[in-house]
Amino acid sequence: PKASNSDATLSVPGGAVFFSNSGRSREVGIETPSANGAIRGTAFLLRVRPTGESEASMIEGLLDLSNSGGVVSARPGEQARAAGNAGPAKSIYGDTGDTGPWYLVIEGQFRGVKSLRRADKLAFMNAVPNSIKRYRLVAPQLSGGAVMVRKEWARDVLEEAFKAVGSDCGMRGRILHSVIAAAPELAAELTELAVALGPDCAGAFGGGGGAPPSNGGDFGSPPDANTGLPPADIGGAGGGQGNVIAICHNGRTIFVSPQGAEFHLRNHPGDTLGPCQVTPVTNR
Repeated sequence: PKASNSDATLSVPGGAVFFSNSGRSREVGIETPSANGAIRGTAFLLRVRPTGESEASMIEGLLDLSNSGGVVSARPGEQARAAGNAGPAKSIYGDTGDTGPWYLVIEGQFRGVKSLRRADKLAFMNAVPNSIKRYRLVAPQLSGGAVMVRKEWARDVLEEAFKAVGSDCGMRGRILHSVIAAAPELAAELTELAVALGPDCAGAFGGGGGAPPSNGGDFGSPPDANTGLPPADIGGAGGGQGNVIAICHNGRTIFVSPQGAEFHLRNHPGDTLGPCQVTPVTNR
């Protein structure tokens, strides 16, 4: 609306839209085939499937989604859904880039209308971290969504996303899992890169969340107390410690593949090859 005090209504019969209001928070009405809503906030992602089902993912602000079956309120991090005459429902949306058309949020960083898929690498790699810094809450979704668009740039996306969120290990772990979900065939390579970029976060990169750790084990697993070697399950069927190399990082032994050891040591000059040496202390 031309007048700043007028209400806006967004009608979406199908497809997807990312709405961002850089000004003050204001109420925006939405109309879809399955529900109507009132949004008080600055950023949300709306998708209307071919079946007419509506999904609104809140990034900033509040949403009241209603139809003849009732009403539900959603906050940032939550997704409100409505289909047919059934009452609306809500849930926490997933970390991966396929839980919504998150690429639209990244495209919002471009000036004018521009497709993320058609952007050159420089523009692409500027838009990804900029969108993450602007909407940190959905950093995993944006990272995974970016890799779904250009899988060949998965390593670059991971590195730029890590820079954008800083040293937050929990967020870095979620980002890695989302990127791996978008490019599962690169799981080992991406996990290895993640450890090289942030050894202190190694424990957040293995285990759950659908991200298989590089070499089949958790980089955060402690070494054997007697041998200093990694646990027997690291390396999978390939035979344990023969497939990984121990490196002492900040007083903690971590494990990387032989291919990644040189890269790691080059980027962490204070680290040393081999397990950390424990100096016994006697109380007197």
